[in-house]
Amino acid sequence: MERPHPERGPFHEPPPRTGPSTNDGPAPALSIHVHEENGVSTVALRGELDLWETETVQKAVAAISNGDVALDLSDLTFLDAAGVSAILAARRIVTERGSRFTIMGAKSLVRTVFEVTDLARLLGD
Repeated sequence: MERPHPERGPFHEPPPRTGPSTNDGPAPALSIHVHEENGVSTVALRGELDLWETETVQKAVAAISNGDVALDLSDLTFLDAAGVSAILAARRIVTERGSRFTIMGAKSLVRTVFEVTDLARLLGD
């Protein structure tokens, strides 16, 4: 029988964030800026979208009560499977209320993640 890793236990969990932290937990690696123009709310993500930040993205999109949503990934530097799942959940939130959801600005590693997961068709640019 294989023994669990002494530091990780039987399941692998994301490594702890480095840098300054607060009493609320690890330092965020993602910032979100939302602005509205001509009936379209642009949600700009900057930094890393991973397991730690998925709920934050979903809440930011859910807080937009109506209108189309454009997700700007031009300043996103990292995206893992949990981040892809969060983007798909955000897309579902918007499209279920009858609005359009577009993704723009994916570059480098982020674009590669979309291509490898066969989700490049979702990229609007």
